[in-house]
Amino acid sequence: MLYMIMHGYQGVHQYPQEDIVYVVVNSAHILAGDFQYVYTDQHAKRKVARFFTDPKDFGQLRWDVIRSKDWKNNEDDLRRRDFKQAEFLVRHHIPTSYIDRLFVNTEAKMKEIADIVRKLDLEIPVQVAREGKLYF
Repeated sequence: MLYMIMHGYQGVHQYPQEDIVYVVVNSAHILAGDFQYVYTDQHAKRKVARFFTDPKDFGQLRWDVIRSKDWKNNEDDLRRRDFKQAEFLVRHHIPTSYIDRLFVNTEAKMKEIADIVRKLDLEIPVQVAREGKLYF
């Protein structure tokens, strides 16, 4: 999705990577809470995507692909990119107290977002992502 946002592909409005903030939530907190959630084994738009609501099914996900830096399909796995885009969706909202941290792309954006977090009287760490981890 970041690639589509930064290039404005397929009708997605184009924004620079510096405007993208990653919100990190520990899924264990969601599972322990009283939330309705669903997760998929691949990109949810695929008709063959499987949807799960039981944590016991986490083993159905292609964790090797999800954790890999490689986004490219290959001859042995023509749907690799779809499996890398497995989704975990929470119904309605997640309280700010469940946010573990925010990641940004630059020091300047970190200062800007940290100021916003402080003005909202929240205690959420804001960090610059290590190069190559979350941004292209």
